Amino acid sequence: MLNLSAQNIRLNGTASNKEEAIKLVAAGLVANGNVAEGYETGMLARETQTSTFLGNGIAIPHGTLDTRHLVQNTGVQIYQFPQGVEWGEGNKAYVVIGIAAKSDEHLALLRQLTGVLSDEDAAETLAKTQDVEEFAAVLSGKKSLPVISEETISLNIDSASLITLSAINAAKLQEKGYVTQAFISDVVANSPLNLGNNLFVTDSANGNQANGFAVARSQQGQTLVTIAAADNNLSALIARLLNADIRKQLTTASAAQIIALFGANENAASAVSSTAAEQTSQQVIGTFTVRNDNGLHARPSAVLVQTLKPFAAKVTVENLDRGTAPANAKSTMKVVALGASQAHRLRFVAEGEDAQQAIEALAKAFVEGLGESVSFVPAVEDTIEGAAQPQAVESAKNSANPTASEQPVAGQVIGTFTVRNDNGLHARPSAVLVQTLKPFAAKVTVENLDRGTAPANAKSTMKVVALGASQAHRLRFVAEGEDAQQAIEALAKAFVEGLGESVSFVPAVEDTIEGAAQPQAVESAKNSANPTASEPTVEGQVEGQVEGTFVIQNEHGLHARPSAVLVNEVKKYNATIVVQNLDRDSQLVSAKSLMKIVALGVVKGHRLRFVATGDDAQKAIDGIGAAIAAGLGE
Repeated sequence: MLNLSAQNIRLNGTASNKEEAIKLVAAGLVANGNVAEGYETGMLARETQTSTFLGNGIAIPHGTLDTRHLVQNTGVQIYQFPQGVEWGEGNKAYVVIGIAAKSDEHLALLRQLTGVLSDEDAAETLAKTQDVEEFAAVLSGKKSLPVISEETISLNIDSASLITLSAINAAKLQEKGYVTQAFISDVVANSPLNLGNNLFVTDSANGNQANGFAVARSQQGQTLVTIAAADNNLSALIARLLNADIRKQLTTASAAQIIALFGANENAASAVSSTAAEQTSQQVIGTFTVRNDNGLHARPSAVLVQTLKPFAAKVTVENLDRGTAPANAKSTMKVVALGASQAHRLRFVAEGEDAQQAIEALAKAFVEGLGESVSFVPAVEDTIEGAAQPQAVESAKNSANPTASEQPVAGQVIGTFTVRNDNGLHARPSAVLVQTLKPFAAKVTVENLDRGTAPANAKSTMKVVALGASQAHRLRFVAEGEDAQQAIEALAKAFVEGLGESVSFVPAVEDTIEGAAQPQAVESAKNSANPTASEPTVEGQVEGQVEGTFVIQNEHGLHARPSAVLVNEVKKYNATIVVQNLDRDSQLVSAKSLMKIVALGVVKGHRLRFVATGDDAQKAIDGIGAAIAAGLGE
């Protein structure tokens, strides 16, 4: 975000022409230490090459490549000319913003400026106001940043990488002025928090300039919410993410529906038009994922329509990933016009005496590929709401993908493990994984739960690499045979040890083994990799660390308000501070993240263990203990 103050804003300026105006802003850049003498020459030369008039009474003169070496510190100098300055071609500039930027840093400045200055009301305020603080606030976008908008929502991303989704969200927040580069560096370097229901959250204690949310969702439904929190005013909205119904809606909702879910109204979730709460007793709603490789082109669209035509029910359809309006699902042209690609979620609403049968027939048709051969396995289950027999979709799903059952059948041992490796399962760790399994007399298949892949042979290096497993992805192994138990236990140990690489990543969800004779194997492996997860002891304390375990006495536990008070206390200290809920056996998470504190699920009587490292470690633990004893603001 622009760093604006009275030092680089001059109101009520006067200039007889644009050359004089440019010389004024150039002199200001020199005086403020942004550029060296001579930069003015480049600014004047730039103006002869192409006009820097943006529109709405705004001009942004800046130097040429030949004078970039004169830039000492990126910044701006702004002059307001209430009487206006002729800028050529009939344009008059009332606000002139001189820009000095190293390399391509000016691009971020220009993106922010054009976003703010496209607002005619904002431009008029800038031209007339006599209040420097108001001028700075309008130009910085502080008065025009919504908590969330369509510009901070990215749907149907062709990547299942959480790092990619983090980068997309962070870039949008920076472009709109919510965060700085420090925020981006943090969120891209750290793993998001898995809240469940395929929803992940990330935030940073650094670089927050304004309150806002960005949402990115992959084609498979994996959804990441990035939070910029300049103060505690988002607490209630952040707490809303702990509601499982809202998490589920976020993984399928359109942009407009997502905005409604983050609305200020506490009942916003029930106001989203696509939720089952609005359906009438005569409606049956089915939400299905397109499996077809080439989406709904003419052939599968025609099969879809033919599936519905025998039924008397009125059926409409909308593409949730494109936010389309409901259309007649019995029209092939209307279905093709949905622009539905593979992994898109379509929502059908049927009304009439045979609505139930129509939606159940659709469920079966989608699973069977709408007349085409399909192998794609959706990351999000198809659903039927308002159904007399809601098990119909589940039955269809399992018939198409019998390995999707969560419980092992007799003779099977199932292990679900999180990838710790920084660069995911590239060739080396994949080879170690395969070598770990080969000595055992067991058939082992593997699927990437985060990409919704089909089960593949876990003893094939090529098949394991093809899973596209990134850090934090969850892999599910199913072993059958006399050595099934030993094979899965060996895998558990190999994952914790990094599959031949050094790892420090701590998963948000524990590894599990089902159908095991000795299910404690994973727990033992977890503790060997994360000895701090056990009960805190002074003897085990690392040099430079200070630990404290405190009991929460708040009647309603750590909801949004006391969590915010706790985070503010933690932020006072020059120390790295992590916390875990001993009563829920949670992982250690940053105590400077409001979202991660709320997500600990702390109720009255729960014990929180804090570990502080750094110059203020002792002060931090003492301060946290005092704040908790005082009730965290309650």
